[in-house]
Parts: sequence; C-alpha cells; structure tokens
Amino acid sequence: MTYPKFRDRLHLQEVRRLSMALGMQRDVLLRYLKPCDPKTKFYAVDAIDNMLLSKLANQALHRTHNVYSAEYNTQVIRKALQLLVTRKVGFSELGEIRSLFEAYESEDMEGMPADDHTIFRILKHCGRSIAPLKLQHQLKKMRDEVDIAGRLQLYEFFDIIPLSTYISNISIHGELNSGTAKDSQMLYKIDNFYNFLFTHDEKIKTQLDKDYKALISRAIRAGQPPKTKERGKIIESTVQKAVEVESRSSFRDIRQVLRHSNNIIALSRSGQMSKHKASPEPEARTEVSQISPSIPSRPGTAASEPSNMVVPPLISKKDLEKQNALIEDLHWEMLNSSERHAHSLDKILDELKAKKAYRETRTIFSASAARRTTADVYIGPRGSTANDPFDAYSIFDDDLSFPTTSQSLGVIGAGSEGDEEGENKEEDAEPLFVDITATEEYQKRKNSLLKRAETIKKGHRERLLGL
Repeated sequence: MTYPKFRDRLHLQEVRRLSMALGMQRDVLLRYLKPCDPKTKFYAVDAIDNMLLSKLANQALHRTHNVYSAEYNTQVIRKALQLLVTRKVGFSELGEIRSLFEAYESEDMEGMPADDHTIFRILKHCGRSIAPLKLQHQLKKMRDEVDIAGRLQLYEFFDIIPLSTYISNISIHGELNSGTAKDSQMLYKIDNFYNFLFTHDEKIKTQLDKDYKALISRAIRAGQPPKTKERGKIIESTVQKAVEVESRSSFRDIRQVLRHSNNIIALSRSGQMSKHKASPEPEARTEVSQISPSIPSRPGTAASEPSNMVVPPLISKKDLEKQNALIEDLHWEMLNSSERHAHSLDKILDELKAKKAYRETRTIFSASAARRTTADVYIGPRGSTANDPFDAYSIFDDDLSFPTTSQSLGVIGAGSEGDEEGENKEEDAEPLFVDITATEEYQKRKNSLLKRAETIKKGHRERLLGL
C-alpha cells in the first residue's frame, strides 16, 4: 500500500492516482493547478483545496465522470485528500472503498443505507473492522449532519474510515489452540467449547467492544472524558440547580400518585378491592416555592429583592375529587356486581317460566280437544293474536288460507231457533258439517304449520340463550 510521500504536497503522479481512485479522468484536476516547483512537479495540498473551494473545476466535475453534481464531487475529493495526507488510507485502498460504496449504494443514487450490517461488510472487504459501540456513537453524532436521513454519502462514509482498525492488527483472546500446543507443564492445551459457538467476525466485534469500553473507562479515571460537542447552557448553573431540585420533588409526587392508581387498578382487576382499603391520596402541591435569596439574579436585571417563583400545583383539588368519585363508583360496582348478576338471572328465569306456562295452556293443534256443536256455540273467525308477545304461533293465526271445521260453512249464531218444518228438512238434507281433518290436504297443511312452529320455537330458544 502506497501513501503520499509528503504531507504538504503531492507529486504529479500522486494527483493523477487520486483522480483515478475516485473514478475520474486522471488530468481533471491538473488543468486548473500550477505546480509550486516546475522542476519537481509538486502541487501544494493547500493549493488543491483552494482551487476546489473557488469552484474553478465545477464545469469539469458536474455530472461528467459520474451522475453526481460538482458540489458532491468536490466534497469527495477534499475528504479523500485529507485521508491520504494523514495516511489513514492509501491510493489503492481508496479506489477499493469507492468501488464497494458504489456497489452497495441504493438504486436511486441517493446514498448508501446507514445500517451497521452494510458498513461492516464494506469494511470487511477492505480488511478493516470497527467496534459496534463506536460505530453506533459515530452514527448518532452524524444523524443531524447527514444530507439525507437514513443514508450515507461517500464523503460522509469517509468519516468512518479513520475509526476502523485493520483486522490483521486485532489480537483475539481465547483463540483456538493448535493440536500440538502445550502449556508450561508440558501438557496439551484444551480449547474451551464456548469459543466454538461464535464466528470469527463475532469474536472480532466482541474484542473491539471490550477495547473501546476499556479506553473510555481509562479516560474517565484519568479525568479526561471523551471529547463531545459543547452546548451552551440555557440558564445559569445556580438557577438550573434550583430547577432540578424542584423537578425531582415534583417527580416524586407524580410517581407516588401513579403507583397508587396502578395499585387500585390491579386490585379492581383481581376482584380484591373490597378486601383492601384505599390508601389516603397524596395531597396536592399547592404551596408556593421560593428560590433561595442567595441565588444571584441574571445579568441585566435589577437585584433589589429576591424574586418568587410560583409553581402551579401538579394535581388540583378538582382532579383529586374527580379521582375519588371514580374510585367510589368503581368500588360500588364491584361490591354489587354479584347481586346485580343474580337479579338479572332471576328476571330472565321468571320470563322463561311465564312463557312456558303460557304456551302449555294453549292447545292450538290438539287433536284430543272436544269438537264444539252448532247448537250451543257461536262459531266465527278467531281474533288476531299478533300483538301477543308470548304467542309463538301468532304469525300464522290470522292465516285463513284453509277453512277450519267451524269456518267451513260460515258463522252460525248461538241459540238459533227454527220451526219444525225447517228441522225436518235439515234432517233429510246432507249434514251441515263435514270432518275435513281426515282429508289429505288438511294433513299436509297441518304438518307444514307444525314445522314452522318448531322453527319459531327453536329461534326463540337460541335468542334467549344468546342473551
């Protein structure tokens, strides 16, 4: 692997190799550069960077050698130049990284997916690896700086390369021993079966994570925490401490109320609410908290008197009354649930008994019922029972599609009187009433009506069971 010979300047051939490693024409940068020494043909790194910033080569870089814009190619060249000068990568490795990135780039050419699996595969092809924990921290830092969320561009991927390590430089503890290895007592070494359960890549990641955690712990013990981006404090330290103390006390009250509510819900679900008495509710915070007079005022404000900070109550009295009313309602429903259930069952059973008794008294199609005569009974159409809720046969009681025994010859008034001659004529004539129950048509109609009645009874029974 070859690196630039100098850190502050590049030779003519090195500039060409840089362009070729990035997939561009080898003289695309030399057209806009002047060598600092015409005899040796060296080009200063600062001159190359200034030329790129001045956008002199934008026309030659804009969607000519690839599908990317001039700004994209400019940032790629600057990042690659920085990696080469600091000797993080070489020329051949730079070209390999660019080829692998293009292979794993999405089809929409908007960058590579920023997931751990893809990054580890690219680094493995290059003979490198990185601690998973370190990679997660780096991706978290770059989350607000990337151009497209969830994607990594080539110049953004170059920022991960310096954090990686060559696999050949990683020493894994607990590797498998050779078959003839012996210890200090001249005994053959035995491998731990636990080492057979993981692949070589998993062992490398585990070892890198251990080294990274050890590095962080050593830095913390030495009093030099890892460098992070400093953010300006919104409020002063003294005021911030007072606000933190007030927030902690408020959080304790909220946590106590939530735990009490969760206990009530758990007791209500388990049916043990009547066995436990509700613990007293924590009183609402209605007092006014004051900041200590020793806290200095902010700059630019008058420091005549200590200002009072009015903290509104977290839970008002109205909220507590509402919560207590809900708890009482829930307690009352739980105590009376069994009684209400028994009352509803008794009501349903009474309705079923009444219906059963009513139906048993009805003899609609009873063949054993005594037939009435015309002398002592008024024969007429039967009244409708469509409005009777207990009549299962009411839907076809008004059906007059076939005549009954009493309706075959119309209506005969009760107590009819006639003279002797009329009676003699009636004796000689054919009988007025004919037993139509013995006819085949009557039997068919009767069977069909019985089937309909059975269907209706079955439907009522299923509906009652469903209730």
